[in-house]
Amino acid sequence: MPTPRADNDTAWKYAIETYLEPFFAFFFPDVHADIDWTRPPDFRPTELLAEEQDSDETRGFVDLLVELTRRSGEPALVLVHIEVQHQKRQGFTERIFRYHTRLRVKHHQPVATFVILADSNARWRPTGYRDSLWGTTVELRFPSIKLRDLLPRQGELANSMNPFAPIVLAQLAVYTTRPGAARRAAKFGIIRRLYDQGWSKDAIIHLFRAIDKILHLDDDQQQLFRAAVRSYEEERTMRIITSIEQLALEEGREEGREEGREEGREEVKMLLASVLDEASIRYGDAGRLLVTDLIPRYSDTLLMEFAAALRQGASLDALRALIVAPRPSVA
Repeated sequence: MPTPRADNDTAWKYAIETYLEPFFAFFFPDVHADIDWTRPPDFRPTELLAEEQDSDETRGFVDLLVELTRRSGEPALVLVHIEVQHQKRQGFTERIFRYHTRLRVKHHQPVATFVILADSNARWRPTGYRDSLWGTTVELRFPSIKLRDLLPRQGELANSMNPFAPIVLAQLAVYTTRPGAARRAAKFGIIRRLYDQGWSKDAIIHLFRAIDKILHLDDDQQQLFRAAVRSYEEERTMRIITSIEQLALEEGREEGREEGREEGREEVKMLLASVLDEASIRYGDAGRLLVTDLIPRYSDTLLMEFAAALRQGASLDALRALIVAPRPSVA
């Protein structure tokens, strides 16, 4: 059975939005020390960057734009670019230069650009862009991290309590294991270590969401993985990953089977997962519970309406009203 494509794009975006301060502490400690973390980060929309993307630039990377405050009190606009495709991307440094320049012009403030390279090409190491003609030169240099370089530090990462340590270990496992039993064992080992190290319930759930997308397994291996997690949780009398939101996703897939829509079942799975992640990011535990309330009332129309309202920033009360609103019965 072929292994589905890992959703690294979503995994890294979710992880950084959830753990922004640990992200900088892990990858860019000097920058982390210059940021006033008592001031909440302000994530900005990236529509301006989307205007620069053509049809070949729609997958395989993540851009996040966030305004932070330096310890001096000055604002700092930060562009974080994650390159997760598995090969060198043509025109990469020029595109980063365009993004950086457009942000600087639009916002009239300094912009810092950071690049994480999660691709598997060990020789591709872009660190800047330079263009020159007849004595006129423009240049942009940016810090970049090549995740493959952390392979020798896996033992150190396994003992780290920074949330990005297990996420990086998951990415490294993509390089060192083949799809199948070996990758399943690596995934279970990373998750089991979260329990053994005493991570909180919320942290385990957040980290699992990212790791599950990075180390995606085919259906057979995923079932074996879930069985191993279930058994482990029973031994420890804990119920975290096999909790109500996971069961809710299973019910959503079962609904698709009963309706006999093979393609629809996969779409339901993907949309439910997307809705669950978005609701969790926006509203935390209340958002997760709200999605579980949606499952018993499931219909294609309700799910699409709920997803659209969530994307438009609807409040919890508005989303709850959407779920409980009377709907015509289907004969």
